[in-house]
Amino acid sequence: MIRILFTVCLGLIVMAGACQSGDSTPPTRDSTLPTVAPVESIPPATRDQQAAGEADPTPTGQLTVEVVREFDHDPDAWTQGYLIEQGRLFESTGDWEASESTLREVDPESGDVLRSVDVGQPFFSEGIAQVGDQIYMITWQDNTAFVFDRETFEVDTTFSYDGEGWGLCLDDHDGNNRLVMSDGSETLTLRDPVTFEATGTLQLVHDGSFRLNELECVDGFAYANVWTTNIIVRIDLATGEIASTIDASPLKNLMGGAGNILNGIAYNEATNTFLLTGKFWPSAFEVRFVPR
Repeated sequence: MIRILFTVCLGLIVMAGACQSGDSTPPTRDSTLPTVAPVESIPPATRDQQAAGEADPTPTGQLTVEVVREFDHDPDAWTQGYLIEQGRLFESTGDWEASESTLREVDPESGDVLRSVDVGQPFFSEGIAQVGDQIYMITWQDNTAFVFDRETFEVDTTFSYDGEGWGLCLDDHDGNNRLVMSDGSETLTLRDPVTFEATGTLQLVHDGSFRLNELECVDGFAYANVWTTNIIVRIDLATGEIASTIDASPLKNLMGGAGNILNGIAYNEATNTFLLTGKFWPSAFEVRFVPR
């Protein structure tokens, strides 16, 4: 499989305060497994999606994955962000130690990397979201968001923010136009896509401990990878309640345990299915979420 057809090197100007200190030791994340409590009861629905004529791709409750197809995925990609827009697949990778933070467009059928741009040190790329014809990318501990032109992968602008950046998605449901951002905690930050200023927060409503990572927004819900697990939680963005928990561990079994943790959720509106992958996974899977 052709891994990269071409690579565009990008010289990024380091913004004030975004650089690491003189310590050359690469930063690492705490890999302590969180306590993930299963959903034993689902709160009453806050919205009647069927009455609104919406096709809800996910039922409530405890779910698992039904595999539709399996695709190749770059096994050297430390996947951070994943999104499908109009049949085109975009992915961000972040690997500080190997200096391999990238934004790339990927052929969803073959897994080939069609084009890629290096973000470069000291930036550790994280989640991505598409807004109009631009792709927003946040960074882990660098307090910097990049806004790329989708067609050229050139940087249109940058934003500064406080705190860590993990996952990002665009919530445009029911008249909303807001970015939803995770920072590895149980709190989601809502941001104005024009200014990237925080406009509010949403606290997860559930017992247990959830370190929310990569995000995908679909019809007023955020699907979130739970860091260091094979669990995805589906969060109602109107209430913060968990409507579904999805056990995606069968995907690891299909790969014989290859790769690292699950990370990467892309919703394909055309097929009403999801594309899931993970860090250093050799495969990506088109799936539906079904009752366990």
